[in-house]
Amino acid sequence: GRVLLATVANTFVNSASRQHRSAANFGHGQKYLARTFATMNLLAFAFHTACDCLETLWQQAREAIGTRARFFQELHIISAYVVFTSWTSLIITLVSGKAPPI
Repeated sequence: GRVLLATVANTFVNSASRQHRSAANFGHGQKYLARTFATMNLLAFAFHTACDCLETLWQQAREAIGTRARFFQELHIISAYVVFTSWTSLIITLVSGKAPPI
C-alpha cells in the first residue's frame, strides 16, 4: 500500500518537474517547442539536401557508407572518439575508413 503510493507520488512529481523544465527552457510551453522542433527539422533537411547535391566529399562518404541512417550512425560514433582538426578530415576518414594521422 505505502510503497505503491510513494511510487505513484514520486512518478507524478518527476513528470511534473520535467514538464516544467521544458516549458521554462523554451519560455512559452509546448506550442512554441513544437514549432522550434519543426523548424530545426526543416533546416536539417535543407542542409542535408544541399550537401547531397553540392559537396563531393559528402557524396563520396554517403556512397561509401550506404544509407543515410548508417552514415549518421558512423558520423556519431567516430566523432565521439576522435577529435578532428577540420570537417574535411572527418569526411575523408568516413570515405577511406582509416583514422587520420595523430
